Amino acid sequence: YGLVLLFATLAMAAFAVFDVASLPHKETALLDNVVLYYGFRVLCLVCAVICAWGFAFFVKQLFSDPVLIEVCDEYLYDHSSAISVGKIMWEDIAQAYVLGGFLVIRFVDAEKYLGRLNKVQRAMGKLNQKMNYGDTCIVTTRFAERAKEFLAEVEKRHPFDPIN
Repeated sequence: YGLVLLFATLAMAAFAVFDVASLPHKETALLDNVVLYYGFRVLCLVCAVICAWGFAFFVKQLFSDPVLIEVCDEYLYDHSSAISVGKIMWEDIAQAYVLGGFLVIRFVDAEKYLGRLNKVQRAMGKLNQKMNYGDTCIVTTRFAERAKEFLAEVEKRHPFDPIN
């Protein structure tokens, strides 16, 4: 995963930085149309920045605290994805359910938790909400061997609500 992001970052940055239209080539719509050519280079630059952000998060996860998920009597701690909100108090959870490989959580007051995130993370959180993945979701596939035990612990403390 990390190598794919690194390769994508380098490839997109190379397309964005190097002027490939100056190289000898056959006449093509992309290289000879100024608007298309520079639009493509800007798109490559944007993709390179997004991939670099993903790669930086991946590297940070490699060298960070190994605890991705923690369940305590007072709270649930999530650090399993790029848009994790951290410590979630049990009383702040309005609804929790499993959807695919995710534990979906809806908060009583979503802004209390989403307000902690930076602009990019908040935008990704809003996208999650639009896709019906709640205010935050915990990716259970990252710790598949412990997922059943973890979900049972969450179920004990906060019974899953059916999906509406």
